[in-house]
Amino acid sequence: AKPTNKPSTNTNVNSDWTKQNGVFVTGGAINLRTGASTNSKVIAMLPTNTEIKYDAYRTEGQYTWLRQPRANGQYGYLVGRDNGQAWGTFKEGSATASKPAETKPANKPAKPTNKP
Repeated sequence: AKPTNKPSTNTNVNSDWTKQNGVFVTGGAINLRTGASTNSKVIAMLPTNTEIKYDAYRTEGQYTWLRQPRANGQYGYLVGRDNGQAWGTFKEGSATASKPAETKPANKPAKPTNKP
């Protein structure tokens, strides 16, 4: 019997990624790589405080990798966590796929009451 928790059975490199749109801000210099492996070729070295938009993440061994969409259908990969320790900041409210944060009614300032 096939496991019910994995709907996709394709074996491409992005098959066990969890889709999530968010922004990660690097907490130090982090390598952006061609694949989700420390052996993959480095595309660029991202300096501290670089904002990276990612569309999925995956934990493999001690690393949680973030997938960054790039030009021509390519992806770049960077480590967002090492042994559960974040290598930067996940922007508050960025990890949602649908509505921008400012449309939530909870974000409206409370109206002052003029009662004595």
